[in-house]
Amino acid sequence: KEVHTRIQVARWSKARGTEPKMIAVGSSGDKANSLSVHRVDEKGLTSNSEDYPLSDAVASTEIDGDVTDVQFSPNSTMTVFAASSQGKVSMHTVQEDAKKMGAYFLENLFDEAIHKTEITSLDLSVKGDMMLTTSDDGEMRVSHLSDGKLTCEAPVSTKAAILDGLWHNNYEFYTVGMGARLLKWDRRSLKGKKKSKPENAWRDEGSYELTCLAIMPGPGSDYIATGSGNGRVCLWDQRKQNKPVTAYKAHRGMVWDVEFIPFSPLGQTQTTVSCGEDGSVVEIDFTRYCSNDDMKGVTVKRGPEVKKLCDGDGLPYTCVSMDKDSDRMFVASDGGVLRFYTWIKDTPREGGQLMEITGMNTSGDVQVNPYSSMGEDWYAPTGTHTHTHTGGFGYEEDDFQTYE
Repeated sequence: KEVHTRIQVARWSKARGTEPKMIAVGSSGDKANSLSVHRVDEKGLTSNSEDYPLSDAVASTEIDGDVTDVQFSPNSTMTVFAASSQGKVSMHTVQEDAKKMGAYFLENLFDEAIHKTEITSLDLSVKGDMMLTTSDDGEMRVSHLSDGKLTCEAPVSTKAAILDGLWHNNYEFYTVGMGARLLKWDRRSLKGKKKSKPENAWRDEGSYELTCLAIMPGPGSDYIATGSGNGRVCLWDQRKQNKPVTAYKAHRGMVWDVEFIPFSPLGQTQTTVSCGEDGSVVEIDFTRYCSNDDMKGVTVKRGPEVKKLCDGDGLPYTCVSMDKDSDRMFVASDGGVLRFYTWIKDTPREGGQLMEITGMNTSGDVQVNPYSSMGEDWYAPTGTHTHTHTGGFGYEEDDFQTYE
């Protein structure tokens, strides 16, 4: 049974005590699409019962229109919010079915139209008591959540379509969209105003639109990453300039999503993972540069350091999501495939590197994809060994590394 024909968005749940780790998946492309919730273990997707196939959802429900964004509540892995192309926001809780042992369903607590056109992003504050939504008609809205009810402030209109928005703290948030501008807003200055000016504005002169953004995790972070319609990934420092600190054309088409890698022991890295319309998933380390000797023996910096984690599937990858609690990441594709990666520590790279676990097709087929940074397969050694190892060639330094 095929669960999803097209994954529009998928996100990890937050860690909450003994509650199981979940991912929420939203589909698109049909008149009525689905929001589903899946359990996840160290091997990727798992089911809630041995009677279910590996890829079956714990619970699912039908959504009117495309599911454009999903977010788990930071207070419970059993509560998930969904935004739709119909301008609606809905809140759902995972409930056990009293009539069937081991079965669950998604209970809809509310389903409200808060925008006139498609909602392009939905983000919850750290405490989970406020919701930021943006729409493709240039409107943004802050709403308050209390006891399962949604109270909306008046929408604020801007001059151009907004394609993504994220909270930075309890008061400030960022948006990106048409015009390739990164905008910083303070919700305290927006109350009661239909139009308002941003606190700060930056522009990417090399792009015509910014499609997505990510804020470096950790307290006091000033770095922001954005993706654009022409394949550029930019790194910004909000303290310094009104333009990107640096940029790299990572994709051959639109960048659908970008995230910072949060797995460093310090919690902050200037390394991003992005996915795009060209079907590639790209890791960019903006702090490291590949050095090459030219014909005259002069060392030239050619950077930043870039690694393609996946390429050539033929279908766009629509989202990337990080789970700092388990050092894992997944990317989701237009064809219903989820690829899981784990962060391997203590490698030649400072801190670690991403290694692919499996690719999971939500129709039920598990695609095992051995990962090598040079694009070659891993080989098990022959002969008798007390420990089993696999090996592969180093990603850039022509050295051979062995992993247990």
